[in-house]
Amino acid sequence: MTALTALYWLLTALAGGLVAGALRPPLRVEERVALAVVTGVLGSALCALGLATIAGMRGATVLAGPALLAVIGLLASVITGGGPLESWRDSLHEVPARWHSRELIVVGGVSVAAVIGFAVLFSHTLFAQDGNIVSNFATVWADWSMHATTASNFAVGNNLPPTNPIFSGTPLMYPFLPDFQSGMLLTLGSGIGASLAVPSALMCVAIVLLVMSVARRLTGSVTAGVVAVGICMLGGSLGAEGVYWDACKAGGATATQCAPSRFVSDPIGAVQTVVHTVGSVPGVIASQTRPYDALQPTDSHPAPLSNIQWNTPMLAWWLPQRPFLFGFAAVLAVFLLVLAVRGEPGRRWSAFVVAGLLAGVLPLVHVHSFIALLLVLPVFALIWRRREWLAFAAVALALATPRLVQLATSGDHGADALGNTFPWLEPGWLSQSISGAAQQHRTVNAESVLWGIGGGLRSLITPQWWGFWLVNCGIVMPVMVIVGLAAAGRALPERLHLRGVSQRVAGMVSSDLLRFCLPFLVIFALANVVVFQSWDWDNTKLFAYWYFGGALLIGGIVVHLWRSGWWRATLGTLALLSVIMTGTVVMLRYLPWTPSQQDIFPQPITWAGADDLALAAQVESRTPAGSVVLTDGRHTDPLLTIAGRRTVLGYTGWLWSYGIDYRTRQQDVAIMFEGCPGTVQSCDATTLMKAYHVSYVEINANDYVRLFPNGSLQWWASTFPEVARVGAVAVYDVRTQR
Repeated sequence: MTALTALYWLLTALAGGLVAGALRPPLRVEERVALAVVTGVLGSALCALGLATIAGMRGATVLAGPALLAVIGLLASVITGGGPLESWRDSLHEVPARWHSRELIVVGGVSVAAVIGFAVLFSHTLFAQDGNIVSNFATVWADWSMHATTASNFAVGNNLPPTNPIFSGTPLMYPFLPDFQSGMLLTLGSGIGASLAVPSALMCVAIVLLVMSVARRLTGSVTAGVVAVGICMLGGSLGAEGVYWDACKAGGATATQCAPSRFVSDPIGAVQTVVHTVGSVPGVIASQTRPYDALQPTDSHPAPLSNIQWNTPMLAWWLPQRPFLFGFAAVLAVFLLVLAVRGEPGRRWSAFVVAGLLAGVLPLVHVHSFIALLLVLPVFALIWRRREWLAFAAVALALATPRLVQLATSGDHGADALGNTFPWLEPGWLSQSISGAAQQHRTVNAESVLWGIGGGLRSLITPQWWGFWLVNCGIVMPVMVIVGLAAAGRALPERLHLRGVSQRVAGMVSSDLLRFCLPFLVIFALANVVVFQSWDWDNTKLFAYWYFGGALLIGGIVVHLWRSGWWRATLGTLALLSVIMTGTVVMLRYLPWTPSQQDIFPQPITWAGADDLALAAQVESRTPAGSVVLTDGRHTDPLLTIAGRRTVLGYTGWLWSYGIDYRTRQQDVAIMFEGCPGTVQSCDATTLMKAYHVSYVEINANDYVRLFPNGSLQWWASTFPEVARVGAVAVYDVRTQR
């Protein structure tokens, strides 16, 4: 860590602490810490973005961001009454009593475990090894390339106002504030791995504290929050049952002998097989040969688990999806602030103003999180009515509207020919319960809405839809539905027996928990019909909020069962294990002592080799910042991820998912790469390079002839000066000919 980086984190901690101190509602110390992390990181980035847009991206403007936020936090403390330390003193005053009640011991223990655990995990996201930058996680290797490209463009290329680094010359519609914050760290001298990993790890720790705090306020039990954290991080599908089949096979049994139906036809033999199978389970878990959170049926595993879409959250979201991570933390902070003031006497303007600021910045952080907040907050406003909601709405709309208008008018909503228009209707989502729904790709309009609603209702009566969600999320969806129906059943006439049953079921959790969790079913229902991005799987970023509501509800129920006798406690434990078993098994695969399976779990994966780093260093030192480079679209191209240059056309898989129609550029890029062999001066290639403001062209001799058979390596070498070369890869300056 450089001295400037350390200074930045000190200023950010001070700024976040002052903002958290300006909040006058009664908050516990861990709640203020979590709010300080979220507001400090996001608020400092937002302030620095404004300053850097005016004065440029450099060390002074980066450090001025948290300094400006600190001044704002100090002024807010004065305006709200009292000094900046008064609120912190109030939170610390209750620490002794909470320590004696052992509640703070649990909070402290989980917090320490979160800090250590996420420090270890994120230290293996991007790290140096043998002169390379490598990753232990395939999802990070894939996704962080775009985040590194965006962050490096801010830091090295001074990309302000932001343009799309992989589609040069167009505005950056992707939510970029988390990557801008990493660009701030790069500007101060941090390495690319630490710049991306450290803020992400901090947000994960804050999320753990926020989930526990929200659960504590709704259930009165911090243990329910710990259960909810486990579900949010590790909850997943029923794929762990594949361990049984693999262990059974490892013991020498056939698929027929392993089948559960054998307990009917040959119970003694079935028991003997199970006994032998149990002994093989540890070895199977240690050396997993296939991903159990994406399990597919095989000859030795005939179970119908062929459509698992719910991967382990830690690997699918928390580690690789940086905008989602930052957005989720901001949304939880809003929830905490709302819950902290419900029922409090007097006006609590500070909580709603800060919540409004966090909500308003979400379009720059994560759009799906903004949508989720829009869906549930109106319900909360009706439940917990306060005049301060008007202040929240005013602040949030004032901050969010410019970006929302930009997104709505950008035109980056896909093309019919590419099949990536959004939003679009897919009733039943990926369950395939409505035949052809995914292939029809109907856009949301007056003609299609009734079809989408009808299809969504039809999916509810199909065994395929229910089976899909049972396989993917286990008991989470049924529990929420049953508890929701029970909550509604309490309004039945007293003479009906069903009312008593409903009261007993709903009575397992507090009314506040029900009022908070059940509105998340709105997100679940909508995301089962409307897809909000080009790729329908991306709806998981909305389903994650429904899953958060389900995790809180199950946490409350499990704790209730643990307090209700041994057999209910056993039932609660089994219910919890059924939800987190697959995720736990999958994460055990990443322990350092597990044997390597390079074909299934390659560890580590090279993200940038020594040659890539050398080429990036040459380009960064020999070419102007902000240059446009013609590249072949490799997502880990070091000229983009490390040198911070922009390209005409980056990885088309990303562009497709963002709804960008790249077809014309794709054709133009091919023409430019073919060059002008056989001509004296210029041709269509050089004309296009001028039109796209291309300054440099990256040529990989190993792939060039295969990809562009009409081109000539000799033409490039003889026509333009070479500014960088490592091995077979050369970079040519196409601004002037030799």
